[in-house]
Amino acid sequence: MFRRFAPAVAVVLASLSHVAAAAEKFDFAAALPPQTLAYAELSAPDRLLDAALGDRLQALLGHVPGYRKYLESKDYRTLQSVVSLLESKLDVDWRSALRTLVGGGASLSFDPSQNAVVLMVRSRDPALLTKLHAAIVDLIEADAASKGRASTAKSEEYEGVTGWSFGKNEAHAIVDDLLLVSNKAEALQAWIDRRRADERPETLADDETFQQARAVDAEGSAGFGFLRLAPLKLLAKFADKKSDNPLVELLVGGIADALAGADYATLRLRHDDDGARLSARLPFDRKQLSAARRWYFAADADPRNARIPEVSHLLASLAVRRDVGGLWTSRGELFDEKTNVGFTQADTNLGLYFSGRDFGTQVLGEIGPTWRIVSAATPRTDDGQPVPALKLPATAVVWELRNPDAFAPHLQMAFQNIIGITNIDGVQKGRAQLLLKTERRGEAEIQYGTYLVVGEPSKTDAPVQFNFRPACAVAGKYFVVGTHVALVRELVDALAAGSTSTSSATGSLADGEHLKFTVRGAELVELLQANRPLIVGRSLLSSGGDQQQAAEQLDGAVEALGAVSTFEVRLTDEGASLGATVEWRLE
Repeated sequence: MFRRFAPAVAVVLASLSHVAAAAEKFDFAAALPPQTLAYAELSAPDRLLDAALGDRLQALLGHVPGYRKYLESKDYRTLQSVVSLLESKLDVDWRSALRTLVGGGASLSFDPSQNAVVLMVRSRDPALLTKLHAAIVDLIEADAASKGRASTAKSEEYEGVTGWSFGKNEAHAIVDDLLLVSNKAEALQAWIDRRRADERPETLADDETFQQARAVDAEGSAGFGFLRLAPLKLLAKFADKKSDNPLVELLVGGIADALAGADYATLRLRHDDDGARLSARLPFDRKQLSAARRWYFAADADPRNARIPEVSHLLASLAVRRDVGGLWTSRGELFDEKTNVGFTQADTNLGLYFSGRDFGTQVLGEIGPTWRIVSAATPRTDDGQPVPALKLPATAVVWELRNPDAFAPHLQMAFQNIIGITNIDGVQKGRAQLLLKTERRGEAEIQYGTYLVVGEPSKTDAPVQFNFRPACAVAGKYFVVGTHVALVRELVDALAAGSTSTSSATGSLADGEHLKFTVRGAELVELLQANRPLIVGRSLLSSGGDQQQAAEQLDGAVEALGAVSTFEVRLTDEGASLGATVEWRLE
């Protein structure tokens, strides 16, 4: 039994070391060769271990079907028995032992000259590390002897250090307070040679590029990663390759140019009791940006355009600065032939809605560079409208117009045309018709469509189209268009109030940011609960399970999402570098 499971014990020790680091400073990079291609280290073990092993995370994982299944599996029971044996041999509980064994920090690196991965784990108690290793060797040998097989634990001496292997493509050694693990025994031998050289050899810590990468924003990091990009020639080919996805180009096109010219990329992890933040950076020189992608880093003179307006039950928001008209006019250089055919067709069709205007220069060119998109969780079902069975969030976009007096009427006309086409399609398919209405709200003019309902409106299970009461509004220099008039009204009110406000809501762009996407956990839970009967019913149909199981799965998802206050993705232009950050805050 133990022979099959023994290699996994080494893997467990290695993987657990990824969540640990010590208060004492130790430079793992000073023990690695200068040509190291990729390097990662963690340096705050206590907080990460508390988060990983704490009751809060374990309770949330308990709602994940795959995790629950593993806890009920034979492999988990075997792991528990092995851990119990080791606890009795070492006379220590596994949590305390883990803190001690990996508390000095950990690093993982890749050396392309040997195709070798090297894991280093520093223990706070070298004697405990040695005792644990000896206990594992004893268990492997005892298991092999009981089955009449040769032990898989092999050892060999090199320069006074005993190297071990528990299986194929795995070698490890203990040197003082360090556990070294690699897929190549030669890599460990080279590590020992560097350590014992008469003259100190050049190491990764001496590399100028590595030093430059490491120096940026080092304070308070729980983890750090480094990747050389120059040897990865495929990145330059990636940047030159024409895209077939306009949305991907819109979101990350400028980053592709930066990747092609960057020597390295870094990754940093920060963690506290309320959440974590993972940040990536690339060195960036604006001169490297191709002419076809200058639209990507659009500037906006009015800082108010960077604010996400406050609306009730805000579920998600996206604020992004892009000269979309510039992307449209540069499409020939950015996209492949098939995608450009689609652009040409769209240019012709969309131009019809705007009296034959060129869609790139005369339509998108009239819209300011900052786009704000908001989504609200609570379905807007006011004014006696039917209540749909599937409740979708209301979503709207806010544009600043360069010439609102001249161009806003063209947007209103396009909105009316879309309502007309929707009605024609609805007649053919037997759907209810939209009646176009107009109202004043302060100084704003709102146009919206409302479905004509024959008879008593349904209060529980109306068709999905009743989520929509499309609306547009002209509010000063802003144009708002959304899926529901109630949300458009709220945005009109917020824009009017924000004309003198200096506050900014969650999700608003800060200085240097050119994209921010935010999701709120509580409102996402609200949306799931509003659709609970439908979600549970569809789960029953798809999986064939019982109703209690389907309800428990939904409750687990609700609890997990409810623990998240906000989840954000941000892209930043920091002058000499580009940054991407993923951050989640807990309730």
